Amino acid sequence: MIQWITLRRLASGLLLPAVLAATPVRLDVRLAGPASCGLFDPGSDSVIARSSAEGWAQDLPLQVLEEDSLRASGWVDWPTGGVEYKFVIQQAGGGLLWEGGENRWLEVGADSLQTPPAWFDHDSTAASQLAPLQVHFRVDVQALLASGAFDSASQQIEIRGGHSLLGGWQEGPVLQEIDEGVYGRWLTFPALADCPLEYKFVVSQDGEALVWESGEDRSWVPLFEGLDQHPGPFGDGIEDEELPLACFDRVACGEEALAAPLLLGADLSFVPRQQALGVQWRHEGQARDPLQLFREQGWRVQRLRLWHTPSDPWHDLEHTVTAALSGQAAGMELLLDFHYSDTWADPGHQDTPQAWAGLSPAAMADSLRAYTASCLQAFIDAGVPPRWVQLGNEIDNGMCWPTGAVSGENDTPQQWAQLMALLEGASLGVEDAFPDPEERPQRVIHLAFGTNNPGCRQFYDQVGSAGLAWEIIGLSYYPWWHGGLSELQANMMDLPQRYERPLWLVESNYPWTLDWQDDTNNFVGTEGQLLPGYPATPEGQLAFFRSLLTLLRSIPEGRGLGLCLWEPAWLVAEGMSNPQENLALFDFAGNSLPALFLPLPEAPQLAICYTGGQLLLEWAPVAGASSYRVESREGAEMPWADAGCTASTHLLLPLAGDQCFYRVLSQLDECQP
Repeated sequence: MIQWITLRRLASGLLLPAVLAATPVRLDVRLAGPASCGLFDPGSDSVIARSSAEGWAQDLPLQVLEEDSLRASGWVDWPTGGVEYKFVIQQAGGGLLWEGGENRWLEVGADSLQTPPAWFDHDSTAASQLAPLQVHFRVDVQALLASGAFDSASQQIEIRGGHSLLGGWQEGPVLQEIDEGVYGRWLTFPALADCPLEYKFVVSQDGEALVWESGEDRSWVPLFEGLDQHPGPFGDGIEDEELPLACFDRVACGEEALAAPLLLGADLSFVPRQQALGVQWRHEGQARDPLQLFREQGWRVQRLRLWHTPSDPWHDLEHTVTAALSGQAAGMELLLDFHYSDTWADPGHQDTPQAWAGLSPAAMADSLRAYTASCLQAFIDAGVPPRWVQLGNEIDNGMCWPTGAVSGENDTPQQWAQLMALLEGASLGVEDAFPDPEERPQRVIHLAFGTNNPGCRQFYDQVGSAGLAWEIIGLSYYPWWHGGLSELQANMMDLPQRYERPLWLVESNYPWTLDWQDDTNNFVGTEGQLLPGYPATPEGQLAFFRSLLTLLRSIPEGRGLGLCLWEPAWLVAEGMSNPQENLALFDFAGNSLPALFLPLPEAPQLAICYTGGQLLLEWAPVAGASSYRVESREGAEMPWADAGCTASTHLLLPLAGDQCFYRVLSQLDECQP
């Protein structure tokens, strides 16, 4: 038996040893959650525990059970009393994956203790997150057949991905032809969690990959909606999901091939104030103007918030018009965010502007109309009319409280009627400033909780019943406040179809680190606030945003409009507190991070054809692009190299190896060889 030695300091200052008896404790942990997310491989990874008893520094190995490879167990020796601990996955590559949430707590007694089985992730105990699921994958390969890149007599279509059922990217299940030029297969996953499943379709022969899909990995999040609508052998009580028909060459099948690219934008309202404080943003070692830098990388939209009469002048009308002119000079279009308050407006704060205090509901609605129109006229007069206008900011609980409050005890027909009158005033104000519908900005009604489908339905149903004029569904999504991607995806699939309007994620962000630079508490600072599979690293931040783009692209009928990040250029500055310096697209020294380059590699949708021993790359045009640069590499870990530059939307190249990756980057300037 191991004896634990601690030290007690006596009043005299002398140190004397005190021996505490150790108690055997059996720890037991289930790993189905991280395994289904591709974060644990029972064949190569190991599991440990760490605790306060060892100062969090000593590994306590657990044994993966032979009869259940997704469960690990082992005995440790801990002193009596309270012990905090956590389970940790030691990945084969050397990384450590700590479980999320608060530390576990155990009161250790004098007798041996066997703990009940725990889930690795505190959020993985929900049955729906670890349920078996049957998934139908389908892919159209007619373009491959027409180009001769796929011989159905001797070659196969596989699906490969990060999940062990998909071969861990090495060799995956073979799909069968289910219709002319369409291949598919049902796959049963023993357990899936609330995390993206990464995969690609591959042409193979005798298990060897010949042609991989171009572009980024496909990403899909299970919905767990309990369909099970298929006849035997699938009508067995196990939930089913049928994914939309994919097209191997990445260009959408049919007329959707030239669908408009997603809008990528950033709320950069703090930039002028930061510039006045001397903040610098750097790219490739050079100080750069942040607006120009964002636009060069493909960010097309500048979002700016407008307050009525703020004590801090940076968000008043004059400063906001000036900021919009700077964005226009950089080539960005304007999304104007009316807060209808003198300060921050969000689900917890919707204070009526002091200028409207004490007004009757009817008078306040008239004031909203006149104020909206006069502000928009100021932007028109300055030569920078907005293309989109938000009628309030995160107004789930109403706006201009108490007149337009609709939550809690204010959830009454009278209060909803008053809120709808305020929104109608704002909407009519847009029409007053822009009487020509062809020139009128599109109106966004913005709610905060992007995962709250019942709440969104209640709000937008009220808007519909009131007969308001508006064009775009706007949502916020912050996973540490709003939950997982599957809830977001379910809401994003429902709302555009129900209200026949496009959907825009107008607010989101994600950390690149859990460290901090100033003394202000950050919004995100613990592992438990992160999504499984998205670590707080520059690469994890980029992967999170790419998954959001994947979900937006998956909305039927092209109704996924775009993504706008909230203050991704907000850095620490003297005299300006910052609760989210670890959520920016720049590190603490102001250097650009990989997520700044989110738009360009994914902007054109790439198709690959083979002709006469050469490779023909074709892609859809990207709005605003003057030219395109093609890059290639022969392996996933090799650096990208220039393959050509063109002002057209196609390029003919010689074949380069059995497996080669290609990407197309749109450029704002003319093509330079």
